[in-house]
Amino acid sequence: MRTGPDRTALAALALGIAGVAVSGYLTVVHYGGVALACQQSSLIDCEAVTTSSYSLIPGTDLPVSLAGLAWALVVVGLASALLSGARGADVILLVWSAVAMIPVLYLVWAEIVIVHRICLWCTVFHAIVLGTLLAALVRLQGAAALEEQV
Repeated sequence: MRTGPDRTALAALALGIAGVAVSGYLTVVHYGGVALACQQSSLIDCEAVTTSSYSLIPGTDLPVSLAGLAWALVVVGLASALLSGARGADVILLVWSAVAMIPVLYLVWAEIVIVHRICLWCTVFHAIVLGTLLAALVRLQGAAALEEQV
């Protein structure tokens, strides 16, 4: 039985909210013609990355930031469920985050190998996905340790 604040669920909630903010911003930039706030250098160039063909969901005109927004909203929901004591949400969060690492790794590869530029906003979102995966792993590891004590 857990006592005190559920730090891993709170971390997942904070990461999910941050993910909504970052992917929401990138989606608004894509659709709203808003200027992209990003320092530009020879390596850092958010505009080059976010306007490349790799910034779209394959076969569509939808930005990958929209998929990121949907992913982050689900994380917020799962973390909220964890905070309310829902069973099974921790396993779903782990799987949800692990599956999200597949496109994250592909997009990092595309940035580095194909586009030859890095988007800082994208990197922040990728770190959010990884952080959520780590929070889910820590949570399940803690739950397993508690079960062993019982």
